[in-house]
Amino acid sequence: MADENGEIWSTLSSVALREFVDKKISVLLSDNSRKAGWVQAIDPVTHTIVLQEETDDLNAKKLTFVMGHAISRVVLEESEGRPRITDFLEAEKAKKYSQDDLNERKAGLVEWLTKNRIPVTESVEDSAILSVMGVLFVEPPYDPDCCRCGNEIILDRIQKLIRAREDPSNGTDS
Repeated sequence: MADENGEIWSTLSSVALREFVDKKISVLLSDNSRKAGWVQAIDPVTHTIVLQEETDDLNAKKLTFVMGHAISRVVLEESEGRPRITDFLEAEKAKKYSQDDLNERKAGLVEWLTKNRIPVTESVEDSAILSVMGVLFVEPPYDPDCCRCGNEIILDRIQKLIRAREDPSNGTDS
């Protein structure tokens, strides 16, 4: 279980493991199979690799979890560009809605939150992001999964409120 320098993979430090993140690698497994792709993350405890494998279909992405105990050897490969996983996730969100649709969804959400007595403003840093009292932020396309907040209780309540707006059985048009 060695990396390209002959070090034992399971004994590498967190700092050494971090060097593999965002790099293209080839992993030889204990059953002599091989996996290749871009490292998204590595668990520093189990040494499990989250690998974005390349596929023939350019629109399809495949994430594979390579368990640390199954790794025999890891080799860094030469690479030029880096396909980021967030790029295709954000592209998936963005291509569903036009700018007009996003503006309409934003206005509808502001109206819904205001109607429910939730103070909402545009974020100071980015006018596309809605801010609820500076602790919860809603990003485009303004659905419940686009909320981020450090307080789980506030996050849950606002997400439920947004879901209630989207639920056709609640009797609203918004």
